[in-house]
Amino acid sequence: MGGGPARHHRGRRRHGRPDAGRRPGRGPACGHLPVPAARHGPGLLCRAGAADAPRPPGCPGLSDRALCRRSRDPGRGRRRQAAAAVRAHGRGRPVPGADRPGRATDRHRLPALDPLHQALGATVTAWRNWSGLHQANPAVIFSPVEETGIVAAVREAKARGLTLRVVGSGHSFTPLCVTDSAHISLAGHSGVVAVEGEQATVKAGTTIRALGPLLRERGLSLANQGDIDAQAIAGAIGTGTHGTGVGLGSIASQATALRLVTASGDIVSCSATVESDVFNAARVAMGSMGILSEVTLACRPAYTLHERQRGMALDEVLATFPDFAQAHRHAEFFWFPLSQAAVVKTLDPTDAPVSKALALHHFKTSVVENGALWAFAQASRLIPALTGPLARLSAAAGSSEKIDYAERTFPSSRSVRFNEMEYAVPAQAGLECIAEIRAWFQRTGTRIYFPIEFRYVAADDIWLSPFEGRDCAAIAVHRLAGEDFTAYFAAMEAIFRNHQGRPHWGKLHTLKAADLAALYPHWHDFQTVRRRLDPDGLFLNDYLRDLFEE
Repeated sequence: MGGGPARHHRGRRRHGRPDAGRRPGRGPACGHLPVPAARHGPGLLCRAGAADAPRPPGCPGLSDRALCRRSRDPGRGRRRQAAAAVRAHGRGRPVPGADRPGRATDRHRLPALDPLHQALGATVTAWRNWSGLHQANPAVIFSPVEETGIVAAVREAKARGLTLRVVGSGHSFTPLCVTDSAHISLAGHSGVVAVEGEQATVKAGTTIRALGPLLRERGLSLANQGDIDAQAIAGAIGTGTHGTGVGLGSIASQATALRLVTASGDIVSCSATVESDVFNAARVAMGSMGILSEVTLACRPAYTLHERQRGMALDEVLATFPDFAQAHRHAEFFWFPLSQAAVVKTLDPTDAPVSKALALHHFKTSVVENGALWAFAQASRLIPALTGPLARLSAAAGSSEKIDYAERTFPSSRSVRFNEMEYAVPAQAGLECIAEIRAWFQRTGTRIYFPIEFRYVAADDIWLSPFEGRDCAAIAVHRLAGEDFTAYFAAMEAIFRNHQGRPHWGKLHTLKAADLAALYPHWHDFQTVRRRLDPDGLFLNDYLRDLFEE
C-alpha cells in the first residue's frame, strides 16, 4: 500500500498510485509507456495498479435520505472553502432544514479509521467505480428520493459553490464521477411513473435490471439493451450505452422524452417536438447538461429470446458476419486474440416456452465461465507462454443455448473485473479493424488473453452519440483490472482512429475537444446548448472540463 495515506489531488482520477492524477508540469506522475501514433498526451491512459485502499469494515453506505459526507481532503481553492462551509454546521449534525420536505441533505460524520487500517494507509473512500480504476471522496453526497429533492440538491450545491456529479453503478471506466465536491445518487429515485401504450415513463435512477420485470408486469420490454444491466437508466442513456443488432440503436435512441433538472433548479421537459435542441443534446451528455429526473422510453410488447452460442473459425467470421448479422435480430462475436476462432452469439425472438434448465445454464455462465475467465487471465498474466493455449481453449469451449425472457437473456454475468476501451467505427470498416488488430498481434507478438468484442449498432440523430449519422460496428478491447493497459489500448486506439472511430463515453480513450469536434458534426451545437443550460459549469468535473476545454 505504500508508507502512508493515499493523497487526493482535487478529486482527480487515480489509477492506483498517489501521483497518477497529476497533470504534466504539476509534479511527479506515474510512468507512461510509449503511445504509438498518438497526437495526444498520455492523459487518461496511466498505468493501472492495485494500490486503492479497501473500504474499512463498518463504513456505511448511503441511507434512504440524502447524506452529506466529509472528505478527508476536500480539495483546494473555491471548492475547499465550499466544503468547509458544509462542515461548519458541526460534525454529525443535520444540515439546518434537512428534515423539511423537499430538502436535499442530512450530514453524518464518517467513522474514524482503526489503527490497523491507518497503518495500511487506508482512506475512507465514499465512491469507486466498478473496475476500481477511479475513486473519489466527495465532500457531500445527496440521495434524493423525489424530484423535489433533486431540485433542492442542485440549488444547495450551487448556493455553496460546489460542483455536482451524478453517480450510479460505477460502470463507466472514464472518470465521469470523480470529484471532491458533491455527488448525487439517484438510487432512491426509481420506479415506473406511467405507461401509455408502448411508451413507459420511468424515474431516472431505475436500474435496467430492476426495469425489466417492472415493464414485463405491464406487458412490455425494452427494444434492446446491452450485456450489463446494473446501470441506472440515466447513466445508460447519458453515455450512449448500447446492445447489438443491425437496425437497432442504443438505449438513448429509445428515449422519446426527457425531464431534466437544470443548473438553475428549473425543470425542462423536452422531446423531438418540444425543446428539440435540448433533447438532441441531453440524451447523450454524460450528465453535463443537468440531472435527468424522468425518461420516457419507446418499448415493445414483452417478448422471449432464443440465445445460441457457438464457436466459428475467425476467417469464416470475417468472411460472412455481415450477412450472418442480417439473418439474426441480435448478433455479436468474441475473439480471443491469440486464437484463430471466435465465439459467436445470437439472440432471436421466439414463441417457444422458457427453458427448463435455466439454473444449470446460470451456474455454467456465472460460476464456471467466469471462474475459468478469471483463472485463465491470471495464469496468462503470471506465465505469458500460457496465453495462446488458454485463448485457444476458451475459443473452443463449445456451444450453448437457452430460451428466456428478453430482460434475462440480454445481460451476461460479469464478475471478473476489467478495464475497457470501445470505439464505434463505420459499419463497413468494422471487420477491416479486426483484420488490422489481428495483423498487429501477429506483427508485435503481444500476448493478451482477454477477448475482443464486436457488435453492430444502428445510426441515430443524437448530437454526441457515437452512432450519430452512421451505422456502426462497436469494437471493445479489455484488460484485467489491475493490469497495465496503457500500451495495448494506445495501439488499439490508433487503429480505431485510422477508421474515424468515435469513443464510447463511458470507456477509456484519450481524445480531447479538437479531436472530438472533427468527429461530431454537432459538437459546437452541443456546447452552445450546454453552456446555455449550465453557464457556470455546475455539472462539470475536472475530467469534463478538460474534455470540453472549459
